[in-house]
Amino acid sequence: MERFLGVIVARRNSRRLPDKNVKPLRGKPLVLWTVEQALAAKSLARVVLSSDDERVLALAGDMDGLEVKPRPDHLARDDTPSVDVLRHVIENEADEFSHVVLLQPTSPLRLSADIDETVATALRTGAKSCISVCRLDKPAQWLMSDRGEDRLEPAFPGDGNGTPVELYVPNGAVFVIETEWLMAGKDFYSAPPAYHVMPPERSIDIDDARDFALAEASGAVLHSH
Repeated sequence: MERFLGVIVARRNSRRLPDKNVKPLRGKPLVLWTVEQALAAKSLARVVLSSDDERVLALAGDMDGLEVKPRPDHLARDDTPSVDVLRHVIENEADEFSHVVLLQPTSPLRLSADIDETVATALRTGAKSCISVCRLDKPAQWLMSDRGEDRLEPAFPGDGNGTPVELYVPNGAVFVIETEWLMAGKDFYSAPPAYHVMPPERSIDIDDARDFALAEASGAVLHSH
């Protein structure tokens, strides 16, 4: 039976935007946006939050239906791969879940429907992993790269008359992976992932203060309709 475990990862340290997981976004701590979306998703059998931040764990502990798992320091470094955190969360119960769904607090404008639709795509395609993406809004033929000597050249050389190539950028909102694949040491890109397209207004990935301001402005627009 297919069962999906949602895992929210919320590390304490952030070099570019300190304390961002507890920073209020439109009056609500950033991490709680993702907690609420995860709990509202119909596809997730359980939701666990992994953090080394006591403030985050305290906030999350008040949410019905959410489990919290303190994260050891060795899994809370800047260079800790997210898949290592997922393995830590699921190490004693891998057999209970067919898939793990990674959710990052830095994508607060995703909807529970985006989680459910990414999960549905993973099931429909049978892919080892499935990720949410945003479609690049410019044709591939317009992209340029630096050829050196302060000059540009087409990033995708050709005569310009071919079929336009659709380009996609991972937006960081939803990552799905088969548990067996994960526990075998693989990650989301070890095999070509399936993908679910999200609109740009829900694809903001907060890395710094500018991103945070964009999320606040975009959130205001989204919630005014």
